[in-house]
Amino acid sequence: MLKHSITRDVVIVIAIKVVVVIAAGVFVFGPSQRPRMDATSVETRLLGTQAVSPQPRNP
Repeated sequence: MLKHSITRDVVIVIAIKVVVVIAAGVFVFGPSQRPRMDATSVETRLLGTQAVSPQPRNP
């Protein structure tokens, strides 16, 4: 009888952990949490913005 009780308890705990991990994945890493990426934002992130100084630099 003790073996069946332990097995059932372990299965319940594992099922609860799986539900928690799936819920965290949906709420923390879900599509609404991801930044919107388009060609302009990718270009800005990869190349950066060009800083144009108002005064020319003299070496």
